[in-house]
Amino acid sequence: TDCSEHSNYTFTIELPLSNETSVNKTKHCCRLFTFLTGNTLASISGLIPRRLYSSLGRSLALLDLQLNSTYNIPHLTKFVPQNNASVGVEKCWNMLFADEVLQERAKYIQRDEDKQLVNAVLSSIDFKLLKNQNVTEYCWIHNDANDHNVLILDANDLVKDVVPLGLIDFGDVTYAPIVFEATIASAYCIMNEYNDHRMLSVICWVLQGFHSVKEFREVDLDLLFPLVKLRLALSVTNSSFLERHELQ
Repeated sequence: TDCSEHSNYTFTIELPLSNETSVNKTKHCCRLFTFLTGNTLASISGLIPRRLYSSLGRSLALLDLQLNSTYNIPHLTKFVPQNNASVGVEKCWNMLFADEVLQERAKYIQRDEDKQLVNAVLSSIDFKLLKNQNVTEYCWIHNDANDHNVLILDANDLVKDVVPLGLIDFGDVTYAPIVFEATIASAYCIMNEYNDHRMLSVICWVLQGFHSVKEFREVDLDLLFPLVKLRLALSVTNSSFLERHELQ
């Protein structure tokens, strides 16, 4: 659903009161989404076809263009975590701050081999470049296109060259380089790819679909594969951190 057509919609929600003498009249902003039926990408068994991966990239690019035509409001960037904020929920999955997250949480990785790989990824990224909005193109992105957040709306569409897809869970929407969107999705896709020999192809299919709608700039091309590795490094590091703290 195009949220822009409902941007001035007013509605009332009844809330139980703790007492009968006061009413909280604080105004809030709410996001309303149309309920989507369908099956998640995670529910597909066996090899996922190329057209589905490219359709995912295409859908994400279309979503980002719509998000930024609807929510292109400069003051909203104040909700983006700042450099001086501590590493927490707001930062731990935001690739803009992956340098801080990896440096602080890499110690929780058990295997030395994995720790070395994470450190190698960390040293390969120019975070000053990523945070320079005059160089990289920033916009609002979904930021969490994992296989449980992508819906196949109609199984009959799987035979189409372009498969209509739905996206849910907008809780991680953030203002960041648009190239993050495609690389995050690519990283998730290869995490769940059964065929190791197809992983490079899977990344290319997602990126190709995205590029068909929103062309990557030259600076983006140099960042694509390092950013896929960065997102994988975040997954390894945060998983190790969470596992250690769950055991305590």
